[in-house]
Amino acid sequence: LASESAGARDIKFSEASTHRRNGKVGQNGHAYVWFPMGHVYGLVPFVALGEAVAALVPDADERLAARTTSYPRCAIEAQPVAVQATICLLVPPLCLAISLLLVFRIARALGANNRDAMHSALAIGFATQAFARGREQLSDGPGLVLLLATLLPFVRLHLGRATRWTALLAGAAAGAAVLMRYQTAIVVLALAVALAARGVRRRDPHELLGFLAGGLPALAVFVTTNYLRFGDPLETGYPEIGAWFTASPLPGLAKLLFGAGRGVMWFSPLLWLALPAAI
Repeated sequence: LASESAGARDIKFSEASTHRRNGKVGQNGHAYVWFPMGHVYGLVPFVALGEAVAALVPDADERLAARTTSYPRCAIEAQPVAVQATICLLVPPLCLAISLLLVFRIARALGANNRDAMHSALAIGFATQAFARGREQLSDGPGLVLLLATLLPFVRLHLGRATRWTALLAGAAAGAAVLMRYQTAIVVLALAVALAARGVRRRDPHELLGFLAGGLPALAVFVTTNYLRFGDPLETGYPEIGAWFTASPLPGLAKLLFGAGRGVMWFSPLLWLALPAAI
């Protein structure tokens, strides 16, 4: 695709100019974006569906080119039209709907009745960052789904309502969440520590072992893919960790709180309502 070719050229050019951005050239000479591999795997079924739609409208790209005054740029960003449209129209609302359902189930598991659980799900879904992030189809929306899918069985473990498969399912969802966004590993590690402490108190490590076993397939995908790409199981293509802390944290904090795209305070009116109670 034109967009893939342009992206690959940019990655190779930036690496050759000693200012690497957006990815890294692998040991086979191919360019790989540094975005987590879960992006690709998660979108595979939607790409397949989009290609089926594209077969029904084979002239979609030409029709788009005829209706735009910036054809070269549009050709890179929007081809193939039918595939991209399928992804953009289906993935965000699907992720938000699944997230609301999972929040509802979590609230029910914690003892809320149907009415209160529904109100909680709607409030969290539409009056917090979940709504703003839900529009982003690559990692934020799917990542939220997978984190909530990890939390639901974890709640059941905490409440003692688990089956023999609950810890395994939690681990599988946690592993998939890490593939979608690598920083999620910090949350997964915290959950594993909590299960380990619980196992020590109960003198029964089977929940922790089930959680770890559930995450093993995702770990295998992670290390194998990185090794085949870069010859190092822990190399993801991202810059070295030391390069992450060169910028001032104040502008970043301001963007997190008040950024127009997904700022915490703009998209979380529940936080504003809570401020008077906190004073």
